[in-house]
Amino acid sequence: MVLTTTTAAGPAASPAPALGGLAPWVSPAGQALLARHGQPFRAVPSLFRQEGDRCDAVTLLAAGRLRVAKRRSSGREITLYVVRPGELCVLEVLAVLAGTPYRAEATIEEPAAGISVPTPVFRDLADAEPDLRAFLYRSFEARLTLALDLVGDVALGTLEARLAGAVLRHAGGSTS
Repeated sequence: MVLTTTTAAGPAASPAPALGGLAPWVSPAGQALLARHGQPFRAVPSLFRQEGDRCDAVTLLAAGRLRVAKRRSSGREITLYVVRPGELCVLEVLAVLAGTPYRAEATIEEPAAGISVPTPVFRDLADAEPDLRAFLYRSFEARLTLALDLVGDVALGTLEARLAGAVLRHAGGSTS
């Protein structure tokens, strides 16, 4: 899926968001590379990526929220994780780094803005920036832990426990 800069009124040119807090794990030289090659984007709530899409860039969110889910042909779906500003979609990163298709469905749930970093630029940054690599490893670990917890809850938890957890989350309580 090709990322385009969009507004509620349709395609529009917009300046790139300030990089200040967008990629704190990148050196000043890396920040300059992002400023030169990052493509600004804005999007309204909509389908962002479909399973099987080719990923030509990694998205850095400055605003908005992206929900990543796995959907079956039966219509059932499960949310894998949510990406907020300052986080990366690890499935997108893996698709870019490995050159594989996107393995889930991503939906923009809140108006989003950020920059799209083309694959060659992101790969160069990942090779050259130790802090970015460390951030990627921490992100992979955190998302994998969430996925393992989700599998454990769905496969091993009772229906009653899952319903109670959903009610508590919906009410703003804690499930711990």
